[in-house]
Formats: sequence, C-alpha cells, structure tokens
Amino acid sequence: MMKKIDLEDDVHTHWFGMNNYEINLALINKIIKIIYVSEPPFGDSYHKLYIDDIEFIGFVWGCDFLFPFHQQYIICSWMKELYDRKTIIINLKDLNYDVLPIHYETFRSHKNRLEFNSKLTGKIKIVDLNDLRKRFN
Repeated sequence: MMKKIDLEDDVHTHWFGMNNYEINLALINKIIKIIYVSEPPFGDSYHKLYIDDIEFIGFVWGCDFLFPFHQQYIICSWMKELYDRKTIIINLKDLNYDVLPIHYETFRSHKNRLEFNSKLTGKIKIVDLNDLRKRFN
C-alpha cells in the first residue's frame, strides 16, 4: 500500500518511515517515492528513493526529510551501502547530490540557510542558499 501525500511546504521536516510513500511536491512539480525495503537490527527503516520514477542510488532512512528553497532540494539521511549513514542534499532539478561527511540527526531551513546538527558529535553546520547553489553549479 502506498500513502499519497501532497506537500506545499518547503520549511518543515516531514517524517516518512515504516511504509511506502508517494509525495507530490507541488511547488516544483516532482513526484518522490519512498519505498520500504527493510529494517536493520538497530534503528530506523530504510527505503529506496525514486524521483519522477528514476531510482536514486543507495538507500534513504525512514526518518526526517526536508524539501527546502521552494522544494528545489531534498535533504535526508542516506547510505550508499548498508549501514554507513550520512546526510545527503539532492538537487531535484538535475539529481546532482552532495553527501555531507557525517550524519546530522537534525536539520532545518531558516530563511536563506540550512542548519545541520549532530547530537552525537556536537557538530553544527550552516549552509546558506548561495553556497548551496555554488555546490551544484
């Protein structure tokens, strides 16, 4: 069964886990599918990610997702291989991506910047919109 969700929000994080989801990103006219795969013996479920029916590499974790800056990007917990968890930023326009060097448990959008926080390491990372655009140009 697939839960269908329409999102017009580009500021708040949204939790998607333990199920299959089809997310209509109304601001950018994209369909995101998060398809349940399994659960490790520790922690959250992990899923395959599809962007307009194109399978994205690796797996996303069933936890918080953010679609900032008019839904131009997706930010979530990701792993290329089981179970090396990182945080990823994906440009939804061309599917380019940037993997942050550590996993940030929380992230949020505030005005023209992103704030990442790792409770485990105590590290905080700030990325403004202009820096983000430079990463993908």
